[in-house]
Amino acid sequence: MTNQPSDPDLRELFQELRARDERRAPAFREMVAGIREEALEGKDGEGLERHRRRRVRHRVAWGGTLLAAASAAILLLLPDRGASDAAFEAAVHSYATSSAGGAWRSPTDALLKVPGSEVLTTLPSLGGRRWPAVSGGVPRMNQM
Repeated sequence: MTNQPSDPDLRELFQELRARDERRAPAFREMVAGIREEALEGKDGEGLERHRRRRVRHRVAWGGTLLAAASAAILLLLPDRGASDAAFEAAVHSYATSSAGGAWRSPTDALLKVPGSEVLTTLPSLGGRRWPAVSGGVPRMNQM
């Protein structure tokens, strides 16, 4: 085993090919500069203006998106003004129970009231508190 190339003639031919390709290839910076000039100038000479308009539209779109996101964040962070759950529940209850509010009662509703049906419409209570406890704790039973 040696470090000597097995075919020096073949290596020399590949090096000549590589050198010829390097001489024919344009420099990378020149190639990028040429492409940029073509893009900015365009065929009709208005490429630079088109590029500027596109950049302005792009900035306006980003600005609009940021403005919308900021508006949404402000709306989410503002405190709720006056609309509470209790007021909503009261409004729903008055609507459901008042015939003037739109609650419709069937003439045959009285036929569905059987003895013991009030058990189905009430909530159980332990110790005088509503079940489940509104505070989120475990209801305490009356101590004997």
